[in-house]
Amino acid sequence: MIVIYENIKEQITADRLKVVKIRLLLLIMLLIPWKDTAPSVGIDNKNEILEGGSQRVVLKIPFEIAPVKAAILPLNAKDNLPEKALEIYNNLKFDFKVQYDPKDSIGKRYRRQDAIGTPFSITIDYDTLKDETVTIRNRDTMLQERIPVDSI
Repeated sequence: MIVIYENIKEQITADRLKVVKIRLLLLIMLLIPWKDTAPSVGIDNKNEILEGGSQRVVLKIPFEIAPVKAAILPLNAKDNLPEKALEIYNNLKFDFKVQYDPKDSIGKRYRRQDAIGTPFSITIDYDTLKDETVTIRNRDTMLQERIPVDSI
């Protein structure tokens, strides 16, 4: 690409152009008062009516921009389930932003994660202790699937 600036003709390489674009983007980010803007591109917050007539609030954030990628949920707070859940949490926390949530019933925890836009919930139950599998739940479809712990 050839750029003419102040009567000087200069050849700019693709790498140099990327640097210029990044610097320009950073300058724009510094000049715009971001605290007063509310970007919502690709985000959909809706109340869904379920089969039983109950309602759930879902923040449908794309996986790539979701602040929390997965929630680690032990089924209850006894019988070594929290210890196994913390083990899985500690293995994942270096690769993804994950959240450990041991409080309330599993249904309330699913709803809480739906409301904050967490794409996946990983439930640790008694079968996890026996066969090293977990239940992974998709926020958008509410479908649950058993997968091995090693393939998370």
